[in-house]
Amino acid sequence: MLYYYIFLFKLFLIILPTKSCITITTKRTLTKNSVGSLELNSIEHNRWGSVYVGNPEKEFQLLFQLNSTDFWLINENANLGFKEKDRTKQRYNKNKSSSSKLIKEGVKEGNINGILFQDNIEIGNIKIQNITFVSGITGFPNYLEFLDEIDGVFGLSPLKTEKSFLNLIFKEVNKPIITLYTRGYVLSS
Repeated sequence: MLYYYIFLFKLFLIILPTKSCITITTKRTLTKNSVGSLELNSIEHNRWGSVYVGNPEKEFQLLFQLNSTDFWLINENANLGFKEKDRTKQRYNKNKSSSSKLIKEGVKEGNINGILFQDNIEIGNIKIQNITFVSGITGFPNYLEFLDEIDGVFGLSPLKTEKSFLNLIFKEVNKPIITLYTRGYVLSS
């Protein structure tokens, strides 16, 4: 079991603003493809990509964090605490998704205060039902103001509890591995 947590992620990161990818392999066919691939965008050390939430699907640009277990989106009624600049952030609206299920109001995920929902997601052409996340209303991190592209966080660090959204995803994969890799050049100083 310790091996599972230590080597959960095969991580090959070259820290450059180049094309990155996430690959997920499922143990059962949830879509036509059993392997999904998601191209990631990057600015400095931040990696993010498109995750589709709800039915009908709505595209969110989520920051992938290896050191976080959090999964949150910005709620339709959120108070960001700053004025949005170049790009208006995508917001989660439970009324616009027929698959949305309210789990609990008044929850806290890290510093985020919001509402706990379950909904369907699609990541890299892999569709997964009933993933739990927080629809944040207040308490957003400062970096959200400067990363116009980001609509939420998708934490990739597992919890030891069954309730972790990442553990729910791992129930659908052949091996408990998500691979991140970057193609590009290595710079030396």
